[in-house]
Amino acid sequence: MKWLAAAVVMMSAAPAFAQTETSSRDLQWIFRDRHGDGSGSPTAVFLSWNYAEVILKAECKADEFGNPGKAGNGGISLYYYPGSIMLNNDTNGTENGSGKAADGERPFEPFAFSRSNRSISFPATVIRQVVVGHIAVTPKLLSILKPGTDDLEIEAANEMDEPWYVGQAEPLYRLAQTCAEK
Repeated sequence: MKWLAAAVVMMSAAPAFAQTETSSRDLQWIFRDRHGDGSGSPTAVFLSWNYAEVILKAECKADEFGNPGKAGNGGISLYYYPGSIMLNNDTNGTENGSGKAADGERPFEPFAFSRSNRSISFPATVIRQVVVGHIAVTPKLLSILKPGTDDLEIEAANEMDEPWYVGQAEPLYRLAQTCAEK
């Protein structure tokens, strides 16, 4: 009889554990309308599990000079900080395949946002040890980013060879709404 009671307790606790995992991923997100001094543009940031590193940063699409974009410009710039190990192991675009990352711009594996069997991908480029991609805010993108029952996954090459599981990613959805053309 004790095993039955233990099984009932475990079954009732399982949804709470699953929710805790999703909630902890959602806590890794930060959204800011602007910097404390009033400058800058809306930004969504996804931090590492221990909050020690920035993994992803999204802003309204940057202009051709790399300056942060403004709300309503119709696009998002995604910046991924994979670390030098990932960039140095990627021989696509490295100097003579030496494993040393080239200083200039070079292609990288495409980014993708996925949720509930829907996905949208976009090209990515390495610029000064940061992987950068730009995507237009479309109804399809908004429907994928909109929080729902499934968590969002972001395809960006990493050591685990898995997507980044980023929870509901409500700050990223809020940013996309802000960046959408008005």
